[in-house]
Amino acid sequence: MQPTAWQTLMRVAFHVVAIVEAITWAGLLWAMYARYVLDDDGPMEFWGITHGIAFIVFCVVATVAWFTFRWKFWVWVVAILMAVPPLMTVPLEIWYHRTGKLKPQTHRAGPQPAETVQS
Repeated sequence: MQPTAWQTLMRVAFHVVAIVEAITWAGLLWAMYARYVLDDDGPMEFWGITHGIAFIVFCVVATVAWFTFRWKFWVWVVAILMAVPPLMTVPLEIWYHRTGKLKPQTHRAGPQPAETVQS
């Protein structure tokens, strides 16, 4: 089955948002280092807000992907939980891509029409 434009958009969105979420985690870790070790509060506000927004966007995209790709409940739970530890959304995205969780799933109801043979 060919993916629809929406499924392609969701696959790309999941990929991009997973990377952005990991980058903002790295920025937040650097800001915490600057705050608590270097005694510099400057980057904390920027990276804190940026990461908070990226986390919420990742959770929304994962929830929409849950319905788009017809994930089982545990697949969605793992996606949400992997956004909590630092930098884990990138390995999650790689795992989901390799295991086909970001490919369209079809559940067809009823019998399919038979192919007609013309002679």
